[in-house]
Amino acid sequence: MNWEIEFYVDENGISKVKNFLDGILDKKLKAKVLRDIGLLELMGTELSLPHTRYLEDGIWELRTKQSTNICRILYFSFLNGKLVLLSGFIKKTMKTPRSEIVNAKKCRDDYIRRYKHEI
Repeated sequence: MNWEIEFYVDENGISKVKNFLDGILDKKLKAKVLRDIGLLELMGTELSLPHTRYLEDGIWELRTKQSTNICRILYFSFLNGKLVLLSGFIKKTMKTPRSEIVNAKKCRDDYIRRYKHEI
């Protein structure tokens, strides 16, 4: 199956994942994050730990670690092999912050709502 990666863009034209990627200053970390996005595109839902982990309610996290830096990109699987990247952050606690998961769900719901209006 061919997987398509799409960056979620809000109604103001802002992509949280693009902004997150642009803000990563550590070149090795950025390269690893981009490599992991490439793995996700190649393998889709077949990609598993340590690269991806299911969180809840259809939200997954793409997991990248470089030295002491830990990055997460939250995403969901959509129609026809599309994986929509919702948000990214540098992880500073053991658990993924609840606020990040809640935010990802809001972005997902907005994406689906706007998609339905395009049909």
